[in-house]
Amino acid sequence: MCAQHRLNVLGEIRKKRMNGKRIIVVSTSLVEAGVDIDFPVVYREAAGLDSIAQAAGRCNREGALASPGKTILFRSDSKLPGYVVQPASITQELLSGEETPDLTSPEIHKRYFLQRYWTLGHQRLDEDNIMDCFRPPGNFEFSYHTAAERFWFIKKPNEYSVVVPYNEAFRLVDEMSDKKWEQRKYLRKLQRFIVDLYEHMFWVLCENHAIREIDGCPGPFRLIQVDLYDKNTGLISPEAAGECDPESLCV
Repeated sequence: MCAQHRLNVLGEIRKKRMNGKRIIVVSTSLVEAGVDIDFPVVYREAAGLDSIAQAAGRCNREGALASPGKTILFRSDSKLPGYVVQPASITQELLSGEETPDLTSPEIHKRYFLQRYWTLGHQRLDEDNIMDCFRPPGNFEFSYHTAAERFWFIKKPNEYSVVVPYNEAFRLVDEMSDKKWEQRKYLRKLQRFIVDLYEHMFWVLCENHAIREIDGCPGPFRLIQVDLYDKNTGLISPEAAGECDPESLCV
């Protein structure tokens, strides 16, 4: 979903919860990143202990229940993504003892992280050899500039911005095309209606003519196969591009 779509959906969820309505939310792990919603029960697929703790933070978040909320861990038949396998295995090992440990205790989290990063080893933790910029110790001959060039807090492959057909997005695009001298103002407004795509997803859309450049703007692209953006889930798999009603390409 684009940012404005997420905000609107989360606002609707909070409104229904405040009105006492029973609601079920199925979400990606994005909801774990500090999203302020509160449910009596949370289901979380097998993952690292840190992810489980974050998911549990959406359960009885406001402490309004008469009894503690409940977080339930489960395993599905689907194959776990590669980056989840190792932390999920460590969590499973910690939970497989005779007594179920207190998952809120600092001690169990200490054991989890020690095992997780010991398993990774030095080479995996410092793949870019950043620590080599601070050796040998003691003589203060540190290569700060090289360390800064090598270090990225979040490593991301190339991403491409695509404006999706949500709310007033396309109206803003059309206005920007007529008022090229105000491009910066419109691009700021369009940030709420942009979805960032990884390179391989972007090229699938290009090859299927599902996106096009915005006239006179070197910035984001525009999704012209509008049925690829779902009102419930946002941008659906770009692999579906090309399998569409021709009418959806008329803008």
